[in-house]
Amino acid sequence: MLGIGVEFRQKDLPAQQIYNQAIHSVVWIYTRKGTRVGSGSGALIDKDRRLVVTNQHVTRNADQIHVFFPRRNQQGQLNRNQRFYVNNYAWLKSRGYATQGKVIKQNVRNDLAIIQLDRLFPGAREIKHNFSRNVEDSMRQGDKVHILGNPGERLWNWMQGTFVQGGRNCLPSGGDCLELEADGKPGNSGGPVLNGQGTLIGILTAGNDETLALASPTRNIRALLETLRPRHTFRIRNPTGVTVPYQIKWTHNHNWKQQSVRAQGGRVHRWNGNNVPQGYPKIRFDHIIGDQGVTYRAYPLKTSLQFGNNTDGVPTYVFRFNRRSKRLSLSSANVGAAPALSRGVPEANALFANYPNPFNPETWIPYQLAEPAEVKVAIYATDGTLVRTLSLGHQAAGMYQNRSRAAYWDGTNELGEPVASGVYFYTLMAGEFRATRKLLIRK
Repeated sequence: MLGIGVEFRQKDLPAQQIYNQAIHSVVWIYTRKGTRVGSGSGALIDKDRRLVVTNQHVTRNADQIHVFFPRRNQQGQLNRNQRFYVNNYAWLKSRGYATQGKVIKQNVRNDLAIIQLDRLFPGAREIKHNFSRNVEDSMRQGDKVHILGNPGERLWNWMQGTFVQGGRNCLPSGGDCLELEADGKPGNSGGPVLNGQGTLIGILTAGNDETLALASPTRNIRALLETLRPRHTFRIRNPTGVTVPYQIKWTHNHNWKQQSVRAQGGRVHRWNGNNVPQGYPKIRFDHIIGDQGVTYRAYPLKTSLQFGNNTDGVPTYVFRFNRRSKRLSLSSANVGAAPALSRGVPEANALFANYPNPFNPETWIPYQLAEPAEVKVAIYATDGTLVRTLSLGHQAAGMYQNRSRAAYWDGTNELGEPVASGVYFYTLMAGEFRATRKLLIRK
C-alpha cells in the first residue's frame, strides 16, 4: 500500500514526440524598423483568435512584423533555411506559410507581447497549454525542459535543458522568471519552453551565459491574455448617392436595431458579446426602392475579432444600387468573406476529390454543406488504422472548395510525423452525413 503524501507524477514523453507535436505551433518572427531587421520566435497560443505569444523585446518598435510557419519540402522534411523564407515571402504568403501580424497587447516588465495574425496557416496547432493551473509550479529542480525556437540562421530547432527554480523579479526587465540550465541562444527568444509532457511552462526571454536561461512563466501569459477585450467587428460602405437605412440583429434574442449610412460614407459595427451565434449577425433592408412599401431582404454576415479600435482587415460589405431596376443589394468586398451573399446554399452535402492528388507533402480536401454541422475529416490507412483527425468545428452551410476554406492536411499523423507514401482514405463527417474518398501520397 502506498503511503500518504506520495506524489504521483506523469512519465516524461519521448523528446521526439514532444518536438513533432509542438513544431506546428512555433513561428519565426521577422521584424523591420526602417532599415533595421530583427527576428525571434513565438508560439500559437489561441488558434480561434489567431494569437501568437512572444517577447516584448522581439517586437519592440517594429514597423512591420512578418510571421512564418514551418514548411516541409517534397521529402517531408522541414525547410530550416532562413534565406528561403525571407526571399520567398510573397510566394509563401500566397500559400499560407507567411502572414503579417500586429501587437495588440504587451507587458514590458514580464517581457511578453501578444501578436494577432492577419491569417493562420491551416496546419497550425495551438501550443499545448493548461491555464486552469500554473503548470510551472509543479516543476522540480532537475526536471527536463524542452526549448523550441529559431536560433541563428537555422529555423525550427530545439534543445533540452533542466529546470532550476522559479524566482521573483529576476527577468532583466523586472518580472518573475523560471531559471533553466540551458543555452538561451539568440533567435530562441520568444520560443516556448515545455515540460517533460510537452506542456507549456513559459516563454524564453534571455540567457546570461551558456548555462543559464530565463523564461517568463505561463501565469504571466495567462494574465496578459485575460486583459484582452476582443469585439466582433464588421464594416458597411455606401458608395451610392443616397442615404441607406438598414437594421442589425446580433443574436436571435436581440431586437432589430435601426441604423443608416450616408451616401458615399461608411460605418463600423462592433459587439462585445463573447460569441456570435451561427448565422449572425444579420442585416436587413428595404431592397426595392420607391415602391411605397417595405420589402425586407436579409443576409447573415461574417465578423472578425478585433482588439481596441483597430479595423484592419475586418469583413467589409458594400451597398449597390441598380438605377434601372430600383433594387438595392449588398455584396462582400472581401474575397470569400460571405459566400452566402454570392451563391446559393447547396442542395446536398458532398465530399469532393482532394487536390493536388497525388501530392507531397500537402493537400486540400473540398466539400459542401447543405446545412450547418460539426465537421470532421478522418484519414485512414488502407488497413483501417486512424492516421489523423481534422476537427474543423461548427461550419455554416455553403461551399468549402478553395484553399482558404477547404480542409487542409499536411501529410502528418497525430504526432506530427510525415506518413509513408501510399494510398489513404479520407472520410467527411458532418452531422449524420458520411462520405469517403481515396488519396495518394507519392514521395
